[in-house]
Amino acid sequence: MNIKKSNFYLLILFAAVTVFLTSCFQNKKMIYLQQQQTNLMDSVFIQKKSEYLVQPNDMLFIRVSSINEEINKIYNSSYQTTNTNYAYNSASLYLTSFSINDSGYVSLPIIGDMKVSNLSVLSIERLIQKRVDEFLNGAIVSVKLMTFPICVLGEVNNPGLYENYNNNLTIFEALGKASDLTIYGNRKNILIIRQTEEGNTTKRIDITDINLLASEYYYLRPNDIIYVEPMKYKAFKLNSPNISILLSGVTTLIVVLNFLNK
Repeated sequence: MNIKKSNFYLLILFAAVTVFLTSCFQNKKMIYLQQQQTNLMDSVFIQKKSEYLVQPNDMLFIRVSSINEEINKIYNSSYQTTNTNYAYNSASLYLTSFSINDSGYVSLPIIGDMKVSNLSVLSIERLIQKRVDEFLNGAIVSVKLMTFPICVLGEVNNPGLYENYNNNLTIFEALGKASDLTIYGNRKNILIIRQTEEGNTTKRIDITDINLLASEYYYLRPNDIIYVEPMKYKAFKLNSPNISILLSGVTTLIVVLNFLNK
């Protein structure tokens, strides 16, 4: 009788373990930008956008508009051709942009070489405008950063290399480009790899924490790499068929033993 009861209790235990292990993980782990329960009022997070300072190998789109047709042809002919053909792709943007060399200089027609590394796009625009005003009246200079690649890897639905045609990009916008995290993505431990003049730096962020909005890593920089680690739950989920088979075998064995002991 005691053996029967023991087997019955073991059967209940294994059934409970099976239900527990195959159940879904907590919904709280899936929610972004969570607030503490003690502070549920709307909050304002002041995060000054840090201007990106261009680096060697960045591509700049530089356009000079003036009444001088020769100048317009030199700076804008490639742009006009691209605009007419609507060929907005990486190759055409490369051909219509100016590259910053390894020394931090950009070579411009008529103007010559200019040191632009570690300057913001707005500062470069003003610098070129000042040089153009020396020999051309009424010209308008426009400068844009053409290269803002980011790489999103790991537990996202569409990992890959993405281009951003804006001077600012948030971590959520980047994850949105990759179609968000999978259910197995660890939202509390996302790795950002960032290139600096001193080398690569790493930072781990928690996108479930609302204080991320005030972090310097809320806004990304060109060439940032975002890696989303899988949760431990994924390893179990991948092995759950084997675990289910094992538990089924143990359950069957208990039933057989219980039958033999009748």
